[in-house]
Amino acid sequence: MKVLAIGSSKVVSVFKFIGAEVVEVNSPRELLSSLKEGVKREDVGVIVLDGLLASSVMEEVKLIKSTIAFKPLVVEVYGTEKYPELDVTALLRSIVGVRA
Repeated sequence: MKVLAIGSSKVVSVFKFIGAEVVEVNSPRELLSSLKEGVKREDVGVIVLDGLLASSVMEEVKLIKSTIAFKPLVVEVYGTEKYPELDVTALLRSIVGVRA
């Protein structure tokens, strides 16, 4: 099963680094459109959404999530815009097991 990340270039670049398939979008409407396509795919097990872009269309996102029986799992993540103290490099190192 694949991981599909949908969001701004800043958010999806992290997921591209770890091997996820990514769809770069520039607006909440583009995110919704890509989400609707992503949930139809049989090969996708997890869809990660850019939380900032999704926040303005969260009612529609919740509606889409409510229609999914078991897969894919749809989750929102937030980048450094919401959490400026987040050290993405350190987080990635800990995920892949690299010690600096």
